Amino acid sequence: MDPDDIRYLDHERLAARGWTRGLVERFLKRPDSWATVAHWLNYKGKALYDTERVIATEASAEFVVAYDRSLRRRGITEETAAAFNAARALHDAEHRRWLATLTPQDIARMVAVQEAAATFESLRERGYRTPHK
Repeated sequence: MDPDDIRYLDHERLAARGWTRGLVERFLKRPDSWATVAHWLNYKGKALYDTERVIATEASAEFVVAYDRSLRRRGITEETAAAFNAARALHDAEHRRWLATLTPQDIARMVAVQEAAATFESLRERGYRTPHK
């Protein structure tokens, strides 16, 4: 399995955990990363959310209340809610196993990439664009 499939969650995997677009917009707001998509109409790519951030958000009291309301409003059955919880448990276990395999060099490399990406993002927000020539 690709480490990015464990490190990040896309909208499809979030939906399998019971998230709605509204919950994503309210609690996660901006994506942590983007993945390319092999489709000529999708220039932006696929939004990815860091699994650590998703797990921390799901543990917050505010999210639990909003999530429970969302389940009731959508008319989700207990079986479907159990499937959401099983998907969460499965992915969270995969994530913990993956974290245990990381070396200090792996962690340092990921931090360096995140810092570089944050630098480029801040430049983009200030209006910097790369030339096309």
